Amino acid sequence: MEQFAIIDIRDEADLRKTWSPFIHTHHYRVHPNFYGSWIANHPRRTGDAYLNRFIEAMFIDSNPLPREAGFAELWDWYSRLQEVEDAESA
Repeated sequence: MEQFAIIDIRDEADLRKTWSPFIHTHHYRVHPNFYGSWIANHPRRTGDAYLNRFIEAMFIDSNPLPREAGFAELWDWYSRLQEVEDAESA
């Protein structure tokens, strides 16, 4: 559970040197932009996606954020996810 993501456009070797106190062996990923990260591809379910893939060996589909959406569209998009979660917990 020591995996983490670095979102930065710098060279991976430079980032590895900068972040070395936090990196345990190979447990990190570098993404040049937010949209390549787990949080952007599994919003509101990032932890579930991680556990399914790396603990349960179950590969789930991504549900990526819409790249061209403005704040109003993102608010609506996230609201629909929240509605499903609320219905599941009721």
